[in-house]
Order: sequence, then C-alpha cells, then structure tokens
Amino acid sequence: MKRYAANEILIEGKAYSPGLIEVENGEVISWQQLEQELAMTEWLGGTVTVIRENGKLTAYKDGKKI
Repeated sequence: MKRYAANEILIEGKAYSPGLIEVENGEVISWQQLEQELAMTEWLGGTVTVIRENGKLTAYKDGKKI
C-alpha cells in the first residue's frame, strides 16, 4: 500500500483540500482530508483526480496513473 497527499484530491464530485489517498495494486482503497502529516506519505502537490474505471477507483496526476 502507498499513501499519497496532494493540495487537492478530486473524487466522485467532491474535493479534499489538502487530501490523502491510499493506493493498493493500482486501486484507491481509501481517501480523506489531510489533517496532519503522516509517516510514509509521498507528497505529490497539485491536484490528483480519482476516476472510477471498470468498477475500481484509479488515481491520476497530470494525466498519468499513480
């Protein structure tokens, strides 16, 4: 599992600023408002967009899957 933070996470019509997502095997498994710095979190900056594809939530940053 990898944890990513960004200035803004857009997911299913809602924005989390700043936001945090957890990704496992290419699928977003959780998301939340970032309220404090968490260990083992990669800061991406900017905006991460989460899209539902084939029944799974997938995260993209600058058009690239993360």
